[in-house]
Amino acid sequence: MKNSFHLVALLVAVQFTLMSAFLIPVGKKLEFVSKVSSIQVSHVIHQPKSVVNQSFDLEINITRPIKELKLQFSYYLTDEGDAIQTTIIKRTVDVCFYIRNPKSDRVVKQMYDYLLERTNIKMQCPIAPGNYYMRNIRPADVPLPGFLPESHLMFETLYRSEVRRVTMVEFRYFAKMVRYFENIF
Repeated sequence: MKNSFHLVALLVAVQFTLMSAFLIPVGKKLEFVSKVSSIQVSHVIHQPKSVVNQSFDLEINITRPIKELKLQFSYYLTDEGDAIQTTIIKRTVDVCFYIRNPKSDRVVKQMYDYLLERTNIKMQCPIAPGNYYMRNIRPADVPLPGFLPESHLMFETLYRSEVRRVTMVEFRYFAKMVRYFENIF
C-alpha cells in the first residue's frame, strides 16, 4: 500500500514537471474611445467566453496627421467590480522618439513587436491620415510583464497630443489573470 502511494506521488510529480503553467488575461470588458473629432475608433471582440482564444480587432480612422504623440500605459489592480485598487506600473513614452529608437525601453518593446505584426500603421512620425487596424490581438499571446499577480486588473493606454495638451484616445482592457496549464494529460 505504501509503495503504491509513492508510485502515485511520483506520477503526479512527473505530470507537474511536464505541465507548463503561466498566467493569461481573460477579458471581461474592453473600452476604446476617441476624445477628438480627427480620430474615429471601433473594436470587435471575438470569442469573448473563451479562455485562451479570446481576440479583438481595433479599427482607427485618422483624418489629420498626428505629431508629438505621447503614450501613457498603466497596469492597475482592480476589484471584481473593476474599481481601481492599486497602480502596479505607470509609464509615459514619447511615441515618435520610441519609433526612432525601439530599443530604448524593453517593456514597451515586447508589446511594440507583438502589435507591429498585427497592424498596418506605418511606424513613422508624423502618423499620416488613413484607415488603420490592429487585428487578431489575442490577450493570451500578448507578452506581459512577469510581475503581474493572479488577480483582477486593468490595462490602460492613453494617447495624448502634447501640441494640443489633450487626450486623443483611451483604451482600457479589464481582465482577470488566471493560471493556465498546458499539457495536463
